[in-house]
Amino acid sequence: MNTPPKLGELERDVNKLVNLFKSKNVEALKSFMGQCPPAGMKNVAVDAIHQYSRPESMLLALNILAESYSRGIDPELGVALSKAIYMYSQELFTGEPSTNHLYNAGRAAINCAIGLNALGRHEELLIFAAAAEQWCEARGHLEVKADLLLYRIGALIDLARYEEAEVLLHQIAWQGVLKDRPADRIRQEALVQRVQQALRSPIELPSTQPPLSDKETMIENRRSMLKSLGALAEILLPEEADLVSNFVAKSLTQQELEKDLPKSLAEWALENQMRMDHLTDLLSGKSPGDVLRDYTRAIGRPDLTEKLLGETALPNDDSDNSHR
Repeated sequence: MNTPPKLGELERDVNKLVNLFKSKNVEALKSFMGQCPPAGMKNVAVDAIHQYSRPESMLLALNILAESYSRGIDPELGVALSKAIYMYSQELFTGEPSTNHLYNAGRAAINCAIGLNALGRHEELLIFAAAAEQWCEARGHLEVKADLLLYRIGALIDLARYEEAEVLLHQIAWQGVLKDRPADRIRQEALVQRVQQALRSPIELPSTQPPLSDKETMIENRRSMLKSLGALAEILLPEEADLVSNFVAKSLTQQELEKDLPKSLAEWALENQMRMDHLTDLLSGKSPGDVLRDYTRAIGRPDLTEKLLGETALPNDDSDNSHR
């Protein structure tokens, strides 16, 4: 490909995008991405594309970019990118059944649903999300089920197909797919209210799983955030990826997950926002070492700095002697 492709030629032609991803033509791919609209994660995604990139690392970076577009910057482009990533990840999984390919396919399916919802293409969303949910579930990737079901329910409500939406709401309840997903349970409750208002009758959902305690909620959210951080290691330099992976592996032990939990969900929300801020620093290009150093001091665990970075722990004025 001597002439770099133009954005307008590809954004609505998913097959061409798939071929571009498979071509390993770094110059052409970077040229295409350079034409894409500005986005917070664009530079990170572009930097992750180089001649030594593994396909799954490239697709992870593209997924991050596609999500930004699907959520509002350019949903049409977000949908096209997401469909292409989804199709290529499926093809890669057929050749090599790796969890990385499943993760990329699932994330792309969710990003596509986000974009289709933003565009009001609800019929298309229903068909795509149902097929993606089935494909992922058949291969043991269940993490996307809740998101795709919720987007399908939202699409049915927007199409005034309330009885069908109620059926899926009952399916979510008896399958217990939202058991460890407090934020999605809030989304579910909002959808239930919309259906109840439309049908003018209450919906009694079966309660197959007891609600999570405050402690379980905080632990599950810590676990989810750490897994997201671990996935980002794919697009970092090797030495940085090892640093992040080691941190995530140590932090995911049950002992670490339960350590120093806040006394209430209100305190946890403040701590969680601080963690998200540090994750944003990493995505914005700040050195992983600096991010982890700031993070461990902020949570009063400077001892982790020494263990993970091989540095002498610096005193933390905020924590005093409570963790020494």
